Amino acid sequence: MPRKPTAIAREARERIIETVAGMPEGAMLPTTRELGETHDLHPSTIFRLLRDLAAEGYVWQSPNRRFYPAGAQSHTLPGEAACFSFRRRTTRPWP
Repeated sequence: MPRKPTAIAREARERIIETVAGMPEGAMLPTTRELGETHDLHPSTIFRLLRDLAAEGYVWQSPNRRFYPAGAQSHTLPGEAACFSFRRRTTRPWP
């Protein structure tokens, strides 16, 4: 069962939204550890807040697991960014 956010977490969420709104395009949000120290919350709590903000469209998460303001998103598809790499086979797996 998900927990209800505490008053501190709700305040942190609002401050993170304000921070995101004031960031230039292409800027990267601070790490969850840095945000946790700033808002006096555990990094996992900050990660959950950022994940919720991503679902609401405020931020997006890149394949390298960093969060960016929604305006910095390089594509217009909803959801998380995805990265695919393919390896070319040099030999056939069958004769």
